Amino acid sequence: MNITLKNISQVSFFFFWVFGLAQLFVSFWVLKGVRMPIFVLLHQNLDLPFVFSALTYGSARASLQAEKMGLDSHRVFQLCAGLSLLIFLATLFINFSLPDAQL
Repeated sequence: MNITLKNISQVSFFFFWVFGLAQLFVSFWVLKGVRMPIFVLLHQNLDLPFVFSALTYGSARASLQAEKMGLDSHRVFQLCAGLSLLIFLATLFINFSLPDAQL
């Protein structure tokens, strides 16, 4: 499980940075007044992949750290995965229940 968690951590870290930088770049241009349709579309839709990759990375890193500390990494992974699922479901609820601001 250790090798799998390392791979998940590396892949999710890559996507965390890609989605994070893309979100910052697009948000900057939208706030500066650039209203290109692709920027508006990305600005409204990049938050969920960013949150998902951040939660995946955090869960994998916490499980790897628990294994280094000698704790039961399976239990820590289950706890982190459960909390991440709850946070992601709350994010989905907020994202789809509240209307988007008009840009």
